[in-house]
Amino acid sequence: MGRKKDYRFDHLNEQIDLSYGVQFYARIVVGAIVGVGAVVGALAGLGLSFSALSPLAIGGIVGAVFPVSLVLVAIGLRRYYRDKINEFKKEEGIVEKDVIAAFIPPFLFATIASVATGVSLAATANAILPGVFATWWAIAAGAGISALALPTGIVTGATIASMFTGSIHESVTSNDYVLGPAA
Repeated sequence: MGRKKDYRFDHLNEQIDLSYGVQFYARIVVGAIVGVGAVVGALAGLGLSFSALSPLAIGGIVGAVFPVSLVLVAIGLRRYYRDKINEFKKEEGIVEKDVIAAFIPPFLFATIASVATGVSLAATANAILPGVFATWWAIAAGAGISALALPTGIVTGATIASMFTGSIHESVTSNDYVLGPAA
């Protein structure tokens, strides 16, 4: 694909070719994520430009729009495919609470990072361009905030969750850490 030199070792050539292939698809995925984030942020900025909210609230809302929409899609898919999901759970012996507990940490950290990035970028945009969220430039600001907040949230959420997932999952699913009266 993009290799300039042919090495003597065939396994090295295969690894390099595989690396270039992964990089190509990773660029497509990142571009799609940034593009979707920019469009969603622009629409949120358009809607919020008619409100009298502070820039911090606007940045938090714009940063939270995509994680909230993912939750709504997941709930909708769960409702739509509930019969197939229930059959699959019975066949494979899957406990749904364990699956949900496994997905909570990365999604929670991604949402927190996305909202925090949105708030900080909105505060920065308002400090550089005072009153930007009271004009039509809120569309551009929302697009920029969301285009940066979404990938930042995904990377941060995945990184933090990979560091702490084992301990969080154990504490959520263990009977030793049950809150409330002892049985």
